Amino acid sequence: MTTMIAESSRNITELKGSLALLKWMVGFNLAFTMAVVWKVFA
Repeated sequence: MTTMIAESSRNITELKGSLALLKWMVGFNLAFTMAVVWKVFA
């Protein structure tokens, strides 16, 4: 039982890390895209 809890806790931590990385990737991509659009139309 305790190993199951520990394993699910580890999986949740892994998932949170992946989510944080995805947030950074999306944010950077959005900023880069807006910069390119700004340069094209400005």
